[in-house]
Amino acid sequence: MLEQDKFAEMAEREEFILTVSDRGMGQLASAYDYRVTGRGGQGINNMDLRGANVAAAFLFDPALDELMMVSDAGQIIRIHGAGISWRRRGGKGVIVFDVGNDQKVVSVARLREDSEADDDDTVEGTDEAGTPAEEVGDGEAVSSGSDESGL
Repeated sequence: MLEQDKFAEMAEREEFILTVSDRGMGQLASAYDYRVTGRGGQGINNMDLRGANVAAAFLFDPALDELMMVSDAGQIIRIHGAGISWRRRGGKGVIVFDVGNDQKVVSVARLREDSEADDDDTVEGTDEAGTPAEEVGDGEAVSSGSDESGL
């Protein structure tokens, strides 16, 4: 059995792989479920597609990421990552986007809210140091109007 601190360390570094089919099925599996194969390997079964095709597959953090999907009929859905239940690889997955029988998922995007965008303290008209953008050198002002010399 793993020691408690080793288990906590592995849980912090755990990454998930989200696979979405064109029929709206999704599977969220731990990256630890995928073994390393050699050059001559036959590959690893990721998801039971049951006649569907893979629309997207990427690393996904259910706590931070959201998923936006678009169908060929123009339907759009945006869901939080916590709404997708975790499954082991090789299974069918869960319904993420309930598209009609004649519709398919054509676009999938992972969205993550950027926390740095909210911390922008730069004021318009100043550089990042907070000095006015027109000041240069020894405090000489640069004219932002037309140059009188004609150059």
